[in-house]
Amino acid sequence: MVTIMTIICRKQSLNAVLFDEQTVNVRNGEKAMIIGDLHVVQQRGNSKRVTYLFANGIEYERAQNENIVITDDDLDRLDEFSKQPDYISKLVEMFAPTVIGHEDKKLGIILMYVGAPETEDFRGRIHGLFIGPPGTAKSKLAQAAKRLGQPQSRLN
Repeated sequence: MVTIMTIICRKQSLNAVLFDEQTVNVRNGEKAMIIGDLHVVQQRGNSKRVTYLFANGIEYERAQNENIVITDDDLDRLDEFSKQPDYISKLVEMFAPTVIGHEDKKLGIILMYVGAPETEDFRGRIHGLFIGPPGTAKSKLAQAAKRLGQPQSRLN
């Protein structure tokens, strides 16, 4: 299996090519140190040259929060929160507080993350697409959705 990643470093991008076992557990938005050889490739039918990094090795900088421990106190507080009659609207209010209104879109984003469990037979990720006229908070909501799902989420 071959994966081509785009690395953005100091506002410049570089395409990195990963092979076989290097592609296992690749996560969008995750920081990694890639060791490899740089090659300049001329694109066919075009005078543009593209630089690729062919990876010999990759080492991921796993986030500190992977070892989060949920205490009994945390579970008790979550249980109390879920017993409130309007807990869904309160949860929607907490998401993207800089966006006024659009509660239905906010709820849709939250459900996108919790609505589909991953199994061996089913990839539970749900993709979201915002379509609409300018000025309807599409970009703000998409950025908030990306932050909610980091490091696996991406924004195109």
